[in-house]
Amino acid sequence: MKGTGAQLGQYPAAWHSASLRSDHLRGLLSSVGEDEFFDALEAEVARLNGQFQTCAKSIISAHHSLKHVFKLWSPFNKKKVEISVCSGAEHTKVEVKTNTIAFYAGAYIKFAKDNAVAIRSMIDEHHKRYSGERGQDYLKELWQDQSGRASFLHSPLLAELAAVELAWTVSNSCASDSEDCSNESKDGEADDSDLQCPICLDTLFKPIALACGHVFCQSCLFEACGHGSQLGTAQAILSCIPSATRCPECRSDNVVAGARQLKVLSTTLQQRFPEYWFMKEQEEKDNKTALQAQSFQLKVQKMRQVLTTRARFHPSMLILD
Repeated sequence: MKGTGAQLGQYPAAWHSASLRSDHLRGLLSSVGEDEFFDALEAEVARLNGQFQTCAKSIISAHHSLKHVFKLWSPFNKKKVEISVCSGAEHTKVEVKTNTIAFYAGAYIKFAKDNAVAIRSMIDEHHKRYSGERGQDYLKELWQDQSGRASFLHSPLLAELAAVELAWTVSNSCASDSEDCSNESKDGEADDSDLQCPICLDTLFKPIALACGHVFCQSCLFEACGHGSQLGTAQAILSCIPSATRCPECRSDNVVAGARQLKVLSTTLQQRFPEYWFMKEQEEKDNKTALQAQSFQLKVQKMRQVLTTRARFHPSMLILD
């Protein structure tokens, strides 16, 4: 999901001290061996990851606090909440309001992307000095890791941050009446490709992000994983999907365990496209009713089979037609 607004997609200069220490790593390349360099790089990745997770979760929490106390579309209220921001090796607190929360959400996304580029650059410098495939193997390992080791590279947290940025940017634009506050097309669906499911190509409905960062409609994902006809909550169905199941988009495996329902994005899309959302909810309700009826018929058939089998040995029992 793209950042909007001139001030978005940047972050305070003070945050640069919390970025990847490229000069330090560059010095290690010329003074120590490969093992020491990769140990230091891994320590930097762990530090960046910890900072990103803390900051991202704080902005998402701030979004929920502001949303529940005031109407989402009003940027003029006085409500403030604290969030964590990057500052060297530590975190500091700043206050945000409805008219600044989108900036910080976009800033965290920019911070994550810039550090991802910095890591790639360090791997390129390592390759120029040592050749070999160790650097590329390390980078591939980071991108394929689904444990949250490098969530600033790819994770549901990034998708939720983008949703927070979108929600408050659009809401503030609507409140000020200074911009067109919708990316809605004539048929009531999103024109922005970042808001579309890569499977059905419609606007995302009850979106779920896998650990690799790719986002799908809940029903599309379950269908692609072979669980489209299963009844239950989203979390219950996710727990039934084998861990080896691959992402329908990038084909990475072990991505389901870290899947996350994108509630912020779901709420935002519901508010922006109410007619489309209502239509999809009706479709989901009809499909669920059909599945429940089918499940009931299967249970009745199994019951009849059991009773018929027992009746062969107990003639006095009634045989159901």
